[in-house]
Amino acid sequence: MDVQERIAIGFAEADRKRRANVPGAEVLEIDGLLLAFANVSDPPVNAVHVLSEPADPVAAFTAAEHAFRERDRPIGVDVAVGRHPSVDDAIREIGLTRLFAWPGMAVDVAALPEAVLPEGIRVEPVTDERGAAAIAHVEQVGFGSEQEIAERFYAASSYPVEGGRSFVAWDGDDPVGMSAGYLHEGAIGIFGVAVSRPPGVAGSPRRCR
Repeated sequence: MDVQERIAIGFAEADRKRRANVPGAEVLEIDGLLLAFANVSDPPVNAVHVLSEPADPVAAFTAAEHAFRERDRPIGVDVAVGRHPSVDDAIREIGLTRLFAWPGMAVDVAALPEAVLPEGIRVEPVTDERGAAAIAHVEQVGFGSEQEIAERFYAASSYPVEGGRSFVAWDGDDPVGMSAGYLHEGAIGIFGVAVSRPPGVAGSPRRCR
């Protein structure tokens, strides 16, 4: 399996895990497509992923569009362009257009330098309501998400699942950063990295989905 394929499938499986603890969230599969619903009105977290090339891509995406319409959600597709030309053609045929691109990169973990935390900063996994509330806070500061979405989806999805953990960086009692990691077939996907500034410190938040 090449790097592009591993990223595409890993992204889809991470979205499956992210919904495990979210009340009302759904994950459906239709002919090679994974439909991930977050149960909040935020288009980026209600999306279609391509697990494998559908036998009938146009029919599959038409069925997916119907499932989104039933839930009163606009359809959105996370797709690696060029991975399956038939999928690219089907997306154009049903009238979807590209709105934005998600950059991604891959690296051998062994090649990464050892991380050194700034003085006074500690990183802890999310295990309880305090950690989940910290995720919601950094999500709002770092990404500008609405409070309801931050609490109902991002906080709820931060609780640990098999193969998935979220982390909070703390400066004393203040949450100042977050990230999440998802393991799939020997690869770890890193998502939702954001660093906010502690009170009284100048500068803008930094983030990377």
